[in-house]
Amino acid sequence: MSNVAVFKPYGFGDRVYVVLATIVWFEPYSSNNNSGTKLHLVDDVELLIGDSPGDVTRAIDGVALSSSNTEHPRPATTEWVGGKRERRA
Repeated sequence: MSNVAVFKPYGFGDRVYVVLATIVWFEPYSSNNNSGTKLHLVDDVELLIGDSPGDVTRAIDGVALSSSNTEHPRPATTEWVGGKRERRA
């Protein structure tokens, strides 16, 4: 099974399930009194979630989120590269 994180929705909606290995980079995002994170996934897919960039970092690094859970976390680290936060395996 892939490493999947469950995030809060951005605004209203259902929980968002993301395969962590598909995250290329992410950044803070805010609009219409909502704040969260914009995930940039493989194949140029962008996805808004309600969790903070710090929560995304913790999910990638395998730390359980307080508002959701991470199944089968895999070790990875994140760092700022070229002005963007990127996952480095």
